[in-house]
Amino acid sequence: MSRVRLRNHVLQRIIELLSLSREGRGRRGRISYSQLGINQLGAVYEGLLSYTGFFVEEKDGLYEVKPEGESYDALKQAYFVTRSALAEYKEEEKVFDERGRLVHHPQGSFVYRLAGRNRQKSASYYTPYVLTQCVVKYALKELLKDKMADDILRLNICESALGSGAFLNEALNQLADAYLERKQRETGRTISHEDYLLERQKVKAYLADNRVYGVDRNPVAIELAEISLWLNTIYSGHTIPWLGAQLVAGNSLIGARRQVFLRDQLSSDHREWLAAVPERMPVGAERAPGQVWHFLVPDQGMADYTDKAVKEMAPAEMKKIRDWRRDFCARFQVSDVRAVERLSAAVDGLWKKHTEDIRRLRRQTTPVFPVFGHEDDPAFAPSGHRRTTRERDFLYRQEILGEGAPWATPYQRLKLAMDYWCALWFWPIDQAELLPTRDAFLLEMQAILEGTHHEVRPLLPEQGELLAVRPAEQKQLHMIDELGTVNLGELCARLPRLNVVRTLHAPRYRCAAAPRFGLSSRPDQPA
Repeated sequence: MSRVRLRNHVLQRIIELLSLSREGRGRRGRISYSQLGINQLGAVYEGLLSYTGFFVEEKDGLYEVKPEGESYDALKQAYFVTRSALAEYKEEEKVFDERGRLVHHPQGSFVYRLAGRNRQKSASYYTPYVLTQCVVKYALKELLKDKMADDILRLNICESALGSGAFLNEALNQLADAYLERKQRETGRTISHEDYLLERQKVKAYLADNRVYGVDRNPVAIELAEISLWLNTIYSGHTIPWLGAQLVAGNSLIGARRQVFLRDQLSSDHREWLAAVPERMPVGAERAPGQVWHFLVPDQGMADYTDKAVKEMAPAEMKKIRDWRRDFCARFQVSDVRAVERLSAAVDGLWKKHTEDIRRLRRQTTPVFPVFGHEDDPAFAPSGHRRTTRERDFLYRQEILGEGAPWATPYQRLKLAMDYWCALWFWPIDQAELLPTRDAFLLEMQAILEGTHHEVRPLLPEQGELLAVRPAEQKQLHMIDELGTVNLGELCARLPRLNVVRTLHAPRYRCAAAPRFGLSSRPDQPA
């Protein structure tokens, strides 16, 4: 779908519909987008969520059917069946066109219909302005109590259910007003009425460039939120905020976190870690000796499917999963604990390197510009070169996502390891035979987190080398750093289980910053 090409006459028609008013209402006028606001974008967002489109993949195409007794409406919820299933429906349930022919969508055609109850199920609704204004006002009332103006510029703002950005934009508006009000009072300076709007835009742009983060399950919401933030912060002389490393399509409720268990909990004969809540580890804090990352440890909730109908449909697979979970969550041996501690140290190294990469990227891509009260502050002196959005996207894809490089970046390795742990909670029932043993899980985590060094040291005494190193590669391998190297394509080719992991982690989503990370997001970002 990313390579779909549209003919010129199609693009011309799209531009016409977006630029001119509707036909049949007198003379058509040109539509002005200069006053397009957040509320209008919110209405667009809710409208887009009401419909969905897909390409027909079935060889014989799809046929439309409807409930008996209901009239057909192409803009209402539709139902599709294959040619083989069509015989199961009555004539009154089949949909015919004006010529009396069955409505048929051949393979490769695009179908656009009402999305049914998807929006209600996911609670995807646009929040009206009056509600966002009230919620943000009283949330900031406590947060900003006794804070100085410059403290506001250091606040990080994260919306974990982003939508089209209504709450983020309202937070920017109110924080900018609060900053300017306090800064004027602290400095004794007054902003003239005609200059206030420009100074307000500068503060909002600074916060959007440096302090705004968001997550949403719907990729469309990310795109609309990005546009709404652009419209809300743009002003003459400033580039639009680059949010490629700050907004993510992902799940903010599911994922691995910066949390740790204690070594004593793993060593306990009573398997204390199964009932314990891992301790939170703030970003920037170092893991203490005797602590291990929670996403290296088994959990009894993994692949725990309790639906009665599912159990009846796949009894053999369900028994296999139950047996796997019992063995996977068995008591840790001393060698197991040592292996998890060693992998935790590898995570520390990758996390540190990823944090350094993110900070370097932000220095390269975030424009610095003065705001009111900091016109002469060297820390706010304008940066010399302003990169385009395309240049910043390229740097992000190259340095963080590792596009075009043979070796995986620290981010990619951390994400795959965390995706692996998360995937065990949602493992496909029909692939129960691919579930890993405890030893296999630790060994494969070693391949991801430690990579290939001069030699692949086994985690456990009975383990051999996972990836054989050919003699011709020895010279090159002696030159790599302490983090090792990983070729994800080669690794997944050798380990089919990791292909299941990559399928489950929703690869179609664009990766960006997130407050948490897991199936489709990425590690916490440094402030």
